[in-house]
Amino acid sequence: MVTDLDSDFRLHPQYFAYITLQFCTAEDRLVSVWQPVPVFLNNIWRVPTAVRVMATAATQWQMFLHQNPHRLVMFSSYSMSLDLLASVGYWDSDVIPEDSRFFWKAFFHSGGKLNTRPAFLPVYGDAPRARTYTATHKSQYNQIKRWAWGATDIPYVTSRMLSHPEIPWRLRARRFSNLIFNHLTWATLPILLFFGGALPAFIDLDYSLSTTSTFLGSLSASILTITLLNTLLLVQVDYRICPKPKEWPWWRRRWAELQLFTYPVVGLALSVIPALEAQTRLMFGAYLEYHVTEKG
Repeated sequence: MVTDLDSDFRLHPQYFAYITLQFCTAEDRLVSVWQPVPVFLNNIWRVPTAVRVMATAATQWQMFLHQNPHRLVMFSSYSMSLDLLASVGYWDSDVIPEDSRFFWKAFFHSGGKLNTRPAFLPVYGDAPRARTYTATHKSQYNQIKRWAWGATDIPYVTSRMLSHPEIPWRLRARRFSNLIFNHLTWATLPILLFFGGALPAFIDLDYSLSTTSTFLGSLSASILTITLLNTLLLVQVDYRICPKPKEWPWWRRRWAELQLFTYPVVGLALSVIPALEAQTRLMFGAYLEYHVTEKG
């Protein structure tokens, strides 16, 4: 078995025992990859608010994917057999999102039989933390931009989708549509929720005075209000997985929880905009270079 980990990750004490048991009992063990839940909480109480909010949101997203394994793609840390790794041809050294690219290589190599299995154990990583306050936020921005560079998988998968008829077309269509949907909504859906309802009214004054404009504005506001309820889940993730320091007074604990309600603004600045930059760079051929995220 081969386990791929970032250098700052701490494994759950029972991780290797769990993976060994799963490997020995799985019938398709040689075409299976076990993906634990990466949580970026090692240094969560030593990073700025915006970085902590992004770390908590990324952790929640990974927990969501583990409840929907048909959407699960290798990310950051995982285990598989050496047989699978060697037969696929190892990782591509010239690809920035090498984890997701290996998934697609293995998917086509195995004729769609690749099984990404959720491993319901956490592996603990660091949130970006540089030497200065500004550099920390810049490092977080660049990390998300590098993750969003996974959009380069779209042309890779598109060029191979029709050349593997041995893979059931429903499986190909489902995986491909998930890939497109994830990257498209990442860069556009939050902006549409924020500004989409109000934008037509700015363009056309007559439309802004219509009943339809009022209805769409109220509808957009209602949707945004409902999505804020998701912050309550972020609070639970913080509370259950990474308790606050015991020496903190009660008011500081409550203040840390309230800070999570900044997610709509933080997510726009440190998730949506980096994704837009990554996809715009890809469109114009302004390619990225790999920079290791600073985690001091």
